[in-house]
Amino acid sequence: MNSKFIVKFVLLCMPLFGVLSCKPVDETRPTEFELSTDTLMFDTVFTTIGSSTQIFKVYNNNNVAMTLDEVFVCGGSNSSYSINVDGTPGDVTNVEIPPHDSIFVFAKVRIDPTNINTPLVVEDSICFSVEDNRKYVKLVAWGQDANYIVADTYLNDNITYKVVAGENESTVWTNEKPYVIYGWAVVDSTGSLTIYQYTKVCFHSGGGLWIYKCGNLKVLGTESDRVVFEGDRTEPEWDDEAGQWDRIWINEGAENNEIHYAIIKNGFIGIQTETLQEPMGGILLLDNVEIYNMSGYGIYSVFYGIIGANSIVGDCSAYLMALTLGGYYDFRNCTFANFASSREDASSVYINNYALDSLNAEHPFNLEQAFFGNCIIYGSRDNEVFIDKASSDDYLFNLSFKNSLMRISNDNLETIQQYSEDCIYSGYPVFRNFSTYNYHIDGSASPVVNKGSRDVINESLLPIYNDHDNVSRINDEAPDIGAFEYNN
Repeated sequence: MNSKFIVKFVLLCMPLFGVLSCKPVDETRPTEFELSTDTLMFDTVFTTIGSSTQIFKVYNNNNVAMTLDEVFVCGGSNSSYSINVDGTPGDVTNVEIPPHDSIFVFAKVRIDPTNINTPLVVEDSICFSVEDNRKYVKLVAWGQDANYIVADTYLNDNITYKVVAGENESTVWTNEKPYVIYGWAVVDSTGSLTIYQYTKVCFHSGGGLWIYKCGNLKVLGTESDRVVFEGDRTEPEWDDEAGQWDRIWINEGAENNEIHYAIIKNGFIGIQTETLQEPMGGILLLDNVEIYNMSGYGIYSVFYGIIGANSIVGDCSAYLMALTLGGYYDFRNCTFANFASSREDASSVYINNYALDSLNAEHPFNLEQAFFGNCIIYGSRDNEVFIDKASSDDYLFNLSFKNSLMRISNDNLETIQQYSEDCIYSGYPVFRNFSTYNYHIDGSASPVVNKGSRDVINESLLPIYNDHDNVSRINDEAPDIGAFEYNN
């Protein structure tokens, strides 16, 4: 990457497999050994049932012979991997290595890519132990036929990435096969990535998509063929597991980034928009986007601009949406609903226009606009909107709610009302089934029916005359509040 940049990541630790030996330690025997690699990557993509084998060495650099107590595949008999240690197949014990010598280990993977329950990425490890000294070789193979994008550049010892669109390069992803991201996929400055309808993008643990400053992203899903961003675990038990991947991270640029008709689920942060240096005029357009089940934030924005319409953010452990350090925001006919059982003691929507330095001194920024029109902001907490305004009035704090339903506690009602017009502060929206992220309105008695504003729709920068399901909002008395129009 041509530009310097700094990334803050939460590093995940790989669990150790097995249990430590309880045998008495013999201090006279050598226990140190070396492995020729710490990872074997089987990058063959099978289209039919097949196998692949790789080889590595175990070195004894001691002046005397040593014995490996155990060599075994951690996944056991259910593993897709098998080993042969110095001519002996399977898990072995008491493997002797002469002084200043080595042994070969053969690792084989067998894959059935036609099994839809086979993970896209099949992982395991080989364990080597001598008394209390344990070392591992990680095994990685591709489990189904897909477009695999594998990180090839180290940012540091733990973070790797691959540039998928370099400077002045235009890259297109289509729906013939899923895209599996192992590490981070990066769109560099002046590069662009276009993702067409019905494309599935699957991220391995810790991976993400990074649109670096001056890069550009266009996600062009349609109502019937949405683009999906999710983890790479295809087994049914992972369908609703949060935190499987990291985030979509978008930095500043002169051109708008656009996401149309997309589903983003089961990650750490759905979308993070962040200005690294200074605004360049471009914003993010969210058109009919669904963000669900994040172990952190749904949307996390730092001094950025977002226009969102007909979009839904549901069930996140932290804020559904945190708008920080000011910026420009316009949300119309959106639904923000947080009923996550794992959620922290935090409101669904957080709005802020300052930062604190190490001495706790405030550094304000202009909130040019944060507008919520015809929106639902609801959840399992008594107060679902938290306003965190700088103490200085010398900076803009242009916040407004119009014809929106918000769950607001009594002690915060007066604060919210000074920014509101024709809003509803109590009453359940009557969602059809929030436990399955179904935020359709289930009944004409809902307080959101016919309580929206036509002006909000007419003045929208994105077309919202029809709802998230393409149902008209203008054929009855008045539009409903939220992403969905009630429809008998």
